[in-house]
Amino acid sequence: MQGPTPESFIALLGGFPEVGAAETVVLDSVEEAGYTRRLIEYTTAPGERVKAFLLAPKGGPGRRPGILAIHQDGGRRPYEFGKSEPAGLGGREAALRPGTLPAGLRRTLPGSVRFREPQPGTLAVRRAVQGLPHLHGRGLELTEDLYKGCVANRLLFDGRTPLGVELHELRCALNCLAAQPGVDQRRIGAIGHSAGGGLTALLMYVDPRVRVGVASCGTWLSRWNWGPHGALRPINGFAGAVAPGLGRWGDQDDILAGLAPRPYLETRGDPAPPGQVAELIGKAGERYAASGVPEHFAYLTYDAGHTFRRDMRERSYAWFDQFLVEDVTMRPARALYRVSCDAAIGRSGR
Repeated sequence: MQGPTPESFIALLGGFPEVGAAETVVLDSVEEAGYTRRLIEYTTAPGERVKAFLLAPKGGPGRRPGILAIHQDGGRRPYEFGKSEPAGLGGREAALRPGTLPAGLRRTLPGSVRFREPQPGTLAVRRAVQGLPHLHGRGLELTEDLYKGCVANRLLFDGRTPLGVELHELRCALNCLAAQPGVDQRRIGAIGHSAGGGLTALLMYVDPRVRVGVASCGTWLSRWNWGPHGALRPINGFAGAVAPGLGRWGDQDDILAGLAPRPYLETRGDPAPPGQVAELIGKAGERYAASGVPEHFAYLTYDAGHTFRRDMRERSYAWFDQFLVEDVTMRPARALYRVSCDAAIGRSGR
């Protein structure tokens, strides 16, 4: 029996629609030290437009690497920061923030596609949810999750999945990033924290254009959540990360193994029960070793909670320097393009 493949995984998600031209429109432009931050908008589906931050370096000849920075869900609801966080405009878990980048990335900020303003196809659902009493749990505003659950039901009725739509929108973001005249399409990476980290691994799995990946606190085994000892979960938040038949197809350890031989680094500050990390990364370690590049896979744990600690950010930037910047002597002069955008189903970013 054939093992898990990207093609069979995409089929579980309901497939991806054809991705056309980016059709990017610039809505605003702000000059910052060393880079320009543009608010752009592009099409992901008929009648669906997504806004994003595109951070482009100033000066210097030739094409540069591009990075897609995928933002987290965040502990502050209703998803207060969204694309603003990795763009350095809010929050504290910026994947790449101005003033915290190493020399190789100093003048560029890569991008993300996750949370979008309401679009015409979902506006009626959002209005209906806004009319409901606000829900709270563990100190978090949950009404936005209820909205996502409503949209998820609509997608499932149509044979699609929330995760499939999110990954499709991320692929559209890659189109937008790759279409920038200063981006080297052969050197594209992705980075993210928390949900953004999980989507980094998944996007890398389904789209070979992502040559290098970095995740913070991003991956877990689905069988931990929905297996015999898992908890009840409604269709909201991370419960939108499943697809019909996923348990028979495989799990995220198969996803990580399927990234080989492309370089992938994950850092994890969350506490892990004994044996949990080994179970998650065992297949990947074997696959990278069999591919002859064991050094292309690293999973670093540290005791700091669910956070992207500064020293781990530096390790992440060094990973990009190592695998995306070809000439080490030119690193201080290099810069990366970055897109930070809104896209995930029904969630809003500032």
